Amino acid sequence: MPCPEKGNMPGHALQNTDRVMAVTDHLAGDHRLVSYAAHFTRDGETLFLSHVEDDTVFERYISAIGKIPDLDTEIAREEIKVRLLEDPIEYIESCRTGLAREGSQIKVESRVKLGHLLADYRELVEENEIDLLVMYTKDEEQLAMHGIAYPLAVELRSTPLLML
Repeated sequence: MPCPEKGNMPGHALQNTDRVMAVTDHLAGDHRLVSYAAHFTRDGETLFLSHVEDDTVFERYISAIGKIPDLDTEIAREEIKVRLLEDPIEYIESCRTGLAREGSQIKVESRVKLGHLLADYRELVEENEIDLLVMYTKDEEQLAMHGIAYPLAVELRSTPLLML
């Protein structure tokens, strides 16, 4: 939680939750995270569902594919990229539909891209003036903070976080 006395917080922080963002490296099918984020988003305001596919990992796999003579690397690059980004986009659309069906008044915005996890999430939080960032802190395979949670918690000290 940011410290209001520090004076380094954006003007919108700690005022309300009219701009909430859910962050995960595997958004598709993650109902619990979306439910928490939606719960904290004020009626009539905006929930941002974000997914950044790690470009470093993507390029490593494409490089491996490039070493297989029977596979066309450029076709693989385009098809895999489309598939990796299409899954979270479709999931976000299903969330938008589900929330509307339940009578929710919140708007759902999609932010899906291939990029650098920490830099792109930081940019998304800043450019969208996010009031609350919702993310998981661990998964079944480890006890410590997982994935992007720890670096985001360290980097985004002026943004309120809900860490599940």
